[in-house]
Amino acid sequence: MPDNVLDFYQIRKSSTPTICVECVHFMNVAVDDKTRSDIWYNHLCLASPLPKRINYVTGIEQHYLENDTGKVVFTDQEYKYCKDVNDGKCPRFIKFTPTE
Repeated sequence: MPDNVLDFYQIRKSSTPTICVECVHFMNVAVDDKTRSDIWYNHLCLASPLPKRINYVTGIEQHYLENDTGKVVFTDQEYKYCKDVNDGKCPRFIKFTPTE
């Protein structure tokens, strides 16, 4: 991690960051809703599935994640948010190139 803003600027300037919307794994769940299509909670990474385990309350196997406090949260969402996966140097990044 850079020690200051100038270091960050130099790293950013010298390398090409990985941009989720340019990746083949990017999925925007609100693509039809233009008012919400650019909000982080609609951007998922298809290369980062959430793990599954039994929800001890319902007895149903569900996807889960740990929140900021370390607590397990069950969800119907199958993939991680892009913001939780990509720090500008994503190892899963594959640039999308449209075919004609």
